[in-house]
Amino acid sequence: MNSRRVPQIHDLLAISLLTVVAAIPLISAKERPAQFAQVTVHTDEEGCAVEVDSTPVGKTGATGVLELPEVEPGDHYIHVRCREREARAHFISAVVGEKAEVRHDESAPAAAFPDPLEAAQARLQLRRLIQEAIQFRARGNVEEAVRNLRDALRL
Repeated sequence: MNSRRVPQIHDLLAISLLTVVAAIPLISAKERPAQFAQVTVHTDEEGCAVEVDSTPVGKTGATGVLELPEVEPGDHYIHVRCREREARAHFISAVVGEKAEVRHDESAPAAAFPDPLEAAQARLQLRRLIQEAIQFRARGNVEEAVRNLRDALRL
């Protein structure tokens, strides 16, 4: 006797259905638009190190520009370190499908405090706002953390 079973129509339908269901994520991933923002970093020199939230992402090219085509949406610090300029952190709010510009060159506004005491007070306030933002974020109060960081940007 032959113990092999002949596939029934319902077996073939089940296999076909499983194949279609397994392919759905692949199809929808191709049709889904990119879920990233773009960021362009402008500097005056080649070789400036760029980090997004303390993660190295590259260096500026010969024209002093670095394109970041896939930045997660949300609030980020872009750290830029060049040989000829003071290192700085730039705060951005990346939005899906939009392009943010970071200027770390001569066209970037310089933070000028004519009074050294005023500069020291601003530095202390900045440090306090950032520390509070870190604490808020650790407790899950993201909105409060973002509010503090935005206040820090206004200094």
